[in-house]
Amino acid sequence: MDMIDEMVDRFDRNNMREILRYLSDKPHLAASPRDNELAEYVKIKFEEAGFDSSELVPYNVYLSKPNPENPNKSHFREEPIHEGDDDPDFIHAFNAFTPAGTVSTEPGVGVVYVNYGEIEDFERLAEIGINVTGHIVIVRYGEIFRGNKVYHAEKFGAKGIIIFSDPEDVAAEGISPEDVYDNSWWLPGTGVQRGSTYLGSGDSLTPGWPSTEHAYRLSEDEAALPNIPCQPIGYADAIEILKRLDGPVAPEDWQGGYPNFTYKLGPSFNSQNGSVSLTLSTHNSGKVEKSYNVIGIIKGCIEPDRYVLIGNHRDAWGYGTIDPSSATAQMLETARVLGTFLKEGWRPRRTIIFCSWGAEEFGIIGSTEWVEIPGVKDSSKTLFEEWKEYTERTRPNAKEYPVVFSLGSGTDHAPFSFYAGIPSTMFYFIVNERLFPAYHTGYETFYMLTAFIDPEFKIHEGCGRLSILGLKYLADSTILPYMNCK
Repeated sequence: MDMIDEMVDRFDRNNMREILRYLSDKPHLAASPRDNELAEYVKIKFEEAGFDSSELVPYNVYLSKPNPENPNKSHFREEPIHEGDDDPDFIHAFNAFTPAGTVSTEPGVGVVYVNYGEIEDFERLAEIGINVTGHIVIVRYGEIFRGNKVYHAEKFGAKGIIIFSDPEDVAAEGISPEDVYDNSWWLPGTGVQRGSTYLGSGDSLTPGWPSTEHAYRLSEDEAALPNIPCQPIGYADAIEILKRLDGPVAPEDWQGGYPNFTYKLGPSFNSQNGSVSLTLSTHNSGKVEKSYNVIGIIKGCIEPDRYVLIGNHRDAWGYGTIDPSSATAQMLETARVLGTFLKEGWRPRRTIIFCSWGAEEFGIIGSTEWVEIPGVKDSSKTLFEEWKEYTERTRPNAKEYPVVFSLGSGTDHAPFSFYAGIPSTMFYFIVNERLFPAYHTGYETFYMLTAFIDPEFKIHEGCGRLSILGLKYLADSTILPYMNCK
């Protein structure tokens, strides 16, 4: 058996299952004690694999978190549904880097529904004569980055913004208990998506230079951060706001998925709620905290000064079973398998660097700070066949298959690809051609993944095998393969 076949054969689904079970056992927000514990765990795994070096690389970065003693109001924590859902360290729902603040409407008026909060949505409201200035806006998650929603709301004069997950996007089969978690992967009404609103990459107080211990830092007022309060909520809370709105009926393409309900634009409340006012009160604050990257190195034997990197982030808004720990489990299994070859005398032509990035969720921080330092379900089909069929289905007019897409931003390849100009690739599996509904919520659990997404860990195995083969070719090929993607 040649080395390629042996690499594939040595991948063990059960190893990944148990690694993922451990990684997702507790919430691990960036710079939390659990996150630091997992950093040490990853470091030890690299050492056990026989890497030439494995180290924790610290950065002092500015992070934003809610006040646990005075949490932002609403359903600020998911209600436990399945055994293991609840944990005292699970962070209250919030949108990072939006300021603390309290804003209220006048009785009977002051809330505007703005669809997905895209700039075209705000412009459309203006065309029909609805001005959001001085009002609180409520928008759906989806279509664009949440930070852009906040930016647009502030730009058009809103004094606060509420973001909710609409049933159309996260509960497509219905909102009854039998249709949502823990009976399916669809999100229940109490699920709340957390996330950053920072529009930049890296530490917001050290833009363009690494956030080392004694680095010069901007003041919070100098940083490009939002200026209006924002709070995410679930659709069970959102309907309590939306059903009180009056004003024009929202356009057909703005109608969401709440059953037997017509979405209206506001800003006035209906006659039954003429004396009602809405108060949005948030208590987020920021401080500089220590976050770690974990860097493991296998030195090359012929071109040791040429590097092939593989990595993903480690921190999560909650349990992080899918985002990011499903990839961390694959990366650690890749490290273990390569370690077995190291112990048999193999060494790559070029140096391989394994990277577990810290604080990605707060704005791709760990990987950016590091760059800133000078210097498959159907086992009868191959991964290639799955990839080809997916792109034939989703891109029917493409000139050739499979389709290779240009990279966007949004995670840790961004500073390498767009800041440092280093060729990068990212691959992942999409279930049902959509982002998983429990994204960044308290229901992104080990149970949810193993019950509804990848019970046999075939997706993990396929993606992990693709990782290790990609590493092998890039690290060992005498002449590097080249593809001109246009």
